[in-house]
Amino acid sequence: MNYFTLENQTELINLHGRKPIYEHKSRAEYFSEKIHSLEIKIFDEFYKRNYEVPGFHAEFCLNPNDAKYYIWKLENLDMGFRISSDNVWIPQKSVSVYKDGSGSLDLFVGKKWEKEKEEFMNGRLFHRNMDKKSRINLHYHLRTASFIHEEDSREHSPNSDEPTYFSMSGVCKEIEKYLQKVLDKIMEHPVPEPKQMIFEPEHIQLTNDIVKKMKLYVFKDLRYGRGSEDKIIPGKRLMCLGEKLPDHPEKDQMHEGFVYMEIDKMLEEPGDTSFYESFFGFGSEKTTETYEVNPTNYNNFWIIDVSVFPELKAAWFKDNPKETRLTDKLVDEFKGAQANTMVRINEYKGDYKTPIVITNRILWPDELRLIKFPKKKKQKA
Repeated sequence: MNYFTLENQTELINLHGRKPIYEHKSRAEYFSEKIHSLEIKIFDEFYKRNYEVPGFHAEFCLNPNDAKYYIWKLENLDMGFRISSDNVWIPQKSVSVYKDGSGSLDLFVGKKWEKEKEEFMNGRLFHRNMDKKSRINLHYHLRTASFIHEEDSREHSPNSDEPTYFSMSGVCKEIEKYLQKVLDKIMEHPVPEPKQMIFEPEHIQLTNDIVKKMKLYVFKDLRYGRGSEDKIIPGKRLMCLGEKLPDHPEKDQMHEGFVYMEIDKMLEEPGDTSFYESFFGFGSEKTTETYEVNPTNYNNFWIIDVSVFPELKAAWFKDNPKETRLTDKLVDEFKGAQANTMVRINEYKGDYKTPIVITNRILWPDELRLIKFPKKKKQKA
């Protein structure tokens, strides 16, 4: 599954030219029938308004395999409202109910709701006593038909004037009442003239004459999904989470997983050099398939120079002959320098020593041609 918003539709690169289809998926069906019904109405009215209602923000979930998407999260922070996964937020309460009948409730007990609302809605609400964090919530577990506070040294405890339980029916009525208010707020906003909201990725074609002359090859590790007809999905990140990103126009993409493609090279047995271990991680030809790649579009295709890291590494050891390993700080620095060579494929000028093509979108079966190598003859002893 891939997540996207109106502001950031990067994940739509994985649609492979197909138009996404909206489907409703309930996030509150285990609460009550009325809450379920109200949620459907809220999502439907939001959809009619092309997902553009002042104060409301949505996050969508896309399944690229069938091109269907649904609203994963809808919120209005000013109203203290959010529906996300199996969780419903209303002012000063966060309530979860799951398929197996379990659930939880967090009650706001801070001093000023407007001032502490951001922390309550977006902060970590569990184990706050153990973590020595401010007392802004009490935690309750769903037990049959009630949310009950159970003593736990990791959580803050109720004062004498604070509730120790809530009935499930009472909480549901409170949620129903507030969801009706949310629905009314959305419906205040006029429905625009009929127009169909369509999320559609760009279809970038290759215009770079330098790259047009190149052939692309990708290696598939069969240990992670067998079948020659299968797609190839992005894997190893260009930069690990936590590593400092270079100041680069594409830095927001660098923590993504990528597919790494060789240019004009077709290896039956990827080598065991640090380059291949770093980007492909293959052990032997028995677990590897090689494909020629013929992209139908070049959405989110880049070229990087993978000679940068090994050359910086070699130069450093030459200057520091007594050292036996790079520090984590140096690894981050050298990886950042290599990532800094990232350039859009149509902007590549042909000046890299060891260029490879990378993409953070799926390579689909009709873009891949399996290269079949002749079987090796066993050497006689």
